[in-house]
Amino acid sequence: MHMDEFDAKGGGARIGVGYERRLYRRMSVSLMMNYGFGRFKDVENTAASIKNQQYEVTEFLIGITYN
Repeated sequence: MHMDEFDAKGGGARIGVGYERRLYRRMSVSLMMNYGFGRFKDVENTAASIKNQQYEVTEFLIGITYN
């Protein structure tokens, strides 16, 4: 069951940090970390009763740029 099936609304935020390093004349690599968090409001209908839904996500990303 997905929260979007019940039109659940809520708030959240994401923060992140990153670092880019040039490897060659036209190529660089970047490392990034993002952290997101939030919560959904309660949903109550005939199909389900969902309360206190929260989420936390941590992402680690690597990017390669060639220009």
